Amino acid sequence: LAILISVGLGVGLSLTLFFAVSGWERTRLEAVFREQAEVRATAIRQRMIVSLEALSGVVALYTVSPQVDRQAVFVLARHIRAHYPEIDTIAWAPRMAGSEEWFPIDGAEPMAENPSLIGLDLSSDPARRLAMAHAWDSGELVTTGRIRLSQAAPDQFGIQAFVPVLRRGTAPDAARREDLLGLVTAVFRVGDLVKLSLIGLKPGLVDVLLADETAAPDERVLYQHQSHTPLPRTP
Repeated sequence: LAILISVGLGVGLSLTLFFAVSGWERTRLEAVFREQAEVRATAIRQRMIVSLEALSGVVALYTVSPQVDRQAVFVLARHIRAHYPEIDTIAWAPRMAGSEEWFPIDGAEPMAENPSLIGLDLSSDPARRLAMAHAWDSGELVTTGRIRLSQAAPDQFGIQAFVPVLRRGTAPDAARREDLLGLVTAVFRVGDLVKLSLIGLKPGLVDVLLADETAAPDERVLYQHQSHTPLPRTP
């Protein structure tokens, strides 16, 4: 009986220790996962902020003079896209006031791939017009929800950003419709943005989901990558 009690106690202690160690290991792995997830989320967030801020150079040119040399704009836009290849297109749409207000695209980069954009009224699309209205009312950069890209990138979604160009001397926090000269706009390939953000970070067994929580449920997903982790085989 003493031997049986001793063996049973030993097994009981071993099992208790095993489950305790398993719990500690699970906690450690969860902490590692949270850390790695935050690293990736921060990388994507920073890349998005920096690439959006890159548009400020084009805005500065038009703020100085809306009649700025178009060639200079194209040179700058090409330079920006070379450093931020997730940017699909950069365009300028001046505000045309009259009996009916409209915003025709006056120039786009790359022009060779977008000849049909010239003259296109950006405000003709309701979703884009809503984002444009928020941009000129606030004087700040505003993006749309997800949009379908051209045939050049049919496998990923995009978002479109609008940055208002205001008349010189107008404070952004006091933007008025009559002070709006036009809008600099850019289309971003979301899949490319995420992939460029994670360069240097091994994807490993991590699934990535980027979603717009303000959108309708069936339009929230902007990018999704599944690691396709195989289940371990039993011997």
